[in-house]
Amino acid sequence: MMKIGAVLAIAIGVGFFAFPQARPAIAGLAPFALFAACPIAMLFAMRGMNKSHNNHNGCASCEHNEIAANRADKNIN
Repeated sequence: MMKIGAVLAIAIGVGFFAFPQARPAIAGLAPFALFAACPIAMLFAMRGMNKSHNNHNGCASCEHNEIAANRADKNIN
């Protein structure tokens, strides 16, 4: 989250100095962009979790599919 907040702060700073005509709008929207850092970080974290969950790399004794099938059978009966 700190990395995303830092990137947003840098982008806001660059925009603030690069576009002098848009400074009032950037200054008004900057707090909302920084508060959005938490949901944005959560979005990327969840996406990363889903990608690593599907690969099962390095898990030689992985029984996730078997456990899921057993749960599905119990829920049907």
